[in-house]
Amino acid sequence: MGRKLVRADKISRRQQSFHCPGCGAEVRLRQGAINVAHFAHVNKQCAYESEAESNEHLLGKMQLYQLASQLGPAQVEVIFQATKQRADVVLTYQEHKFILEYQCSPISSNQVRQRTQAYQTLGYEVIWLLGPKYQQTKVSKQLIAKFKGNYLIFYNTHTQKFFLQYNL
Repeated sequence: MGRKLVRADKISRRQQSFHCPGCGAEVRLRQGAINVAHFAHVNKQCAYESEAESNEHLLGKMQLYQLASQLGPAQVEVIFQATKQRADVVLTYQEHKFILEYQCSPISSNQVRQRTQAYQTLGYEVIWLLGPKYQQTKVSKQLIAKFKGNYLIFYNTHTQKFFLQYNL
């Protein structure tokens, strides 16, 4: 049987067997009235999965994928074997390759730097989008330095709006 990549929000039959495209381990479909549809590993931790994702992150990732799809070819949760990383959203726009990383939970400067550099070595420009928890905190020089720029982009899943802070 051939392997086919499927999105959790597009599955109609729950009885199917699913496997992680990264490690090959069995995953189960999780969906309900409150939680965004997603796959979860049954037994082991995946090398491509750094931590459990919040409902906010899952929803944001799907919303950003839908928006990106309006600009050009886009994919959600793309696994890069070479770097053992899973990108939230990959977008090709006017022959440029982008990775959109939606960050809702705390992350170290070192992790941001490593992920960004790994994607850049593959030819992608990385755009970090920060979730509501980041927007609720006071913007500090450390936060700006962590995400390497003169600006910060926030995204709110409830309002489905972006907020750009620049000249910081």
